[in-house]
Amino acid sequence: MSKAGRQELAGKETRTEALTYISENSGCYKTILNYGDANMSSYQKCGYVKENEMAKYAPEERVSTPRL
Repeated sequence: MSKAGRQELAGKETRTEALTYISENSGCYKTILNYGDANMSSYQKCGYVKENEMAKYAPEERVSTPRL
C-alpha cells in the first residue's frame, strides 16, 4: 500500500474512533455505520462487528439510554 493509501486509512480509522467516542460518551448504546465491503476490515479494527449492519455496542457502564 502506498504512503498516501496508508494515510487515508489511518484518517478513516481516526474519524471512526472519534465518532465512536462521541457516541459512547453521549450515552448511546449502539453506533451504526454504513460501509462498503472494501472498508470492512478498517471498521473491524475499530471494534465494529458485522451483523445485519456494522454495529459497535458501548460498554454497559457508559450506557444511559435503555437498550431496545
